[in-house]
Amino acid sequence: MFTPTVKWIIAVILVVDVALLCSFIRFRIKRNRSSAFFDFDRYKERELLRRHLLD
Repeated sequence: MFTPTVKWIIAVILVVDVALLCSFIRFRIKRNRSSAFFDFDRYKERELLRRHLLD
């Protein structure tokens, strides 16, 4: 039905689509988890280190 070249092109497109879908899902999960959970201690330590108030 399809020539070998067309099969390779379809396979590559499917692999790229699956990779993009996985990365999009991981990004959404990471973004939602970080917005729901705020680590105040880590934020405060980072701010103090940035201002050179904590050694």
